Amino acid sequence: MKKALKTAARGTVFPYAGEKWVVLEHDPAGRTLCLRLEVIPDKPFDEDNRNNFAISSSKEWMNGPYLDNLIDAVKGPHAFLTTELDLTADDGLKDYGTCTVTIFSLTVDQYRRNRDVIPLVDDWYWLSTAYSTAANGYEHSARLVGNGGTLDGNDAYRGSHGLRPACNLSSDLLISDSVDSDGCYTVIYNQAPTAPSSITVPSEVLGGENLSISWAASTDPDGNLSGYVLERKVGSGTWAQVYKGSARTYTDTITYGWTSVQYRVKAYDAAGAESAYTTSATRTVTNNRPPVISGTDGALGSFSTAAPSYEYTVTDADGHQVDVVEMLDGVTLRSYTVTLGQTNTLTIGSEAWLKVVNGSHTLKIVATDAKDASVTRTLTFTKAVASVEFEQTLAMEADAMPTKALVNIQGNFPAGCTLQVWICNNGNDASPTWEDITQKARTGQKHYFTNQTKTAAAWGVKVKAKLLRGSATETCYIQSIGGNFA
Repeated sequence: MKKALKTAARGTVFPYAGEKWVVLEHDPAGRTLCLRLEVIPDKPFDEDNRNNFAISSSKEWMNGPYLDNLIDAVKGPHAFLTTELDLTADDGLKDYGTCTVTIFSLTVDQYRRNRDVIPLVDDWYWLSTAYSTAANGYEHSARLVGNGGTLDGNDAYRGSHGLRPACNLSSDLLISDSVDSDGCYTVIYNQAPTAPSSITVPSEVLGGENLSISWAASTDPDGNLSGYVLERKVGSGTWAQVYKGSARTYTDTITYGWTSVQYRVKAYDAAGAESAYTTSATRTVTNNRPPVISGTDGALGSFSTAAPSYEYTVTDADGHQVDVVEMLDGVTLRSYTVTLGQTNTLTIGSEAWLKVVNGSHTLKIVATDAKDASVTRTLTFTKAVASVEFEQTLAMEADAMPTKALVNIQGNFPAGCTLQVWICNNGNDASPTWEDITQKARTGQKHYFTNQTKTAAAWGVKVKAKLLRGSATETCYIQSIGGNFA
């Protein structure tokens, strides 16, 4: 069985890269600080007697020949991580700053934090912390650990002491969950994940548009699959990485003018092992930019009387013919070939507006060019009509004075609304004499005109009606008005 190094207790001993290491501490960034079990004897801090670890011969040797041997011993992707080492002197001076290394001697602070789990050794060994700095008159003395674990100091050139290399390893390194005959937790070397079984790229690729690429999941024998690397090749160019992460989809932006595009994907695990590539077919890029409708999607507001309207222009960067469809709630209001750059107005005719019920509605303008590239502008509005009023424009002509009429009105008039219906027999007058027939119109009763005068040349009958919503919550409407007169 196996476990990640990050789960190992402090003081755990395990072999890696031909050496035995002691686990000292884990950090949240996925790094485990480890110390070589034994000391490499007879190694000075610095052959030139300088106590600045950043320029020391011990730092150069540990990150040169020694590190090379470690990596060679791994025989594959390794778990060694770089470290920014704090070179604050033991007296707090920060003249030496920091240095970036892979293999290093522990600082005094690191040693003190982990003193309880660091095995004692017979040899004295250097730490990377200076006693003080050259600016303070101490350019030679560096700290070291005695064979009893106590801290001491000495001139950096002393070769009678040794080095006890430390490093940060990836906390995802896999080790056994039980010790071997030497009492060590052995390293379990990582296997690469499988290649994704497929990669999907749409057959239609448009220049200037987005393209969604997806791929199948990989598996990993060690259970440490981390993610995928997606690469793209444009035309006859070279492969370039466009995505790295755990997702299995990526939306790419296709630059206008590309002739073709191709994708390939591979999987990688926490230890850096990678699968083979899975490669897509080459896709031809169709270069056509969609039309542009001015403005932005949004809400036009609430309308209680007149219907909303919307002014817009349509342009096409490629100069193609563009056809426009205007729709109300999915029903076409108008379709036409637009003049590019000209101001157009979407309107709802009075008859159509009367048929629109109160509530939320959607207007759409769809512009499609000659190569079927399209764009849509979406607008919303609310109709909140509280009343409706009808009056005949022209009077119905009569040869003689009309004396009676029968009017019938149909619709829905729930409780809370108010309906009024009027009629006149002098409808050609500038100021007709209107007579209230509301109840008669609703019940189908005859009405006898009371008016017997006119100012116009001819008699004529007109009807008008008014419906107020009031406190009604149900749908209110006038469906039809009909009748006759004599």
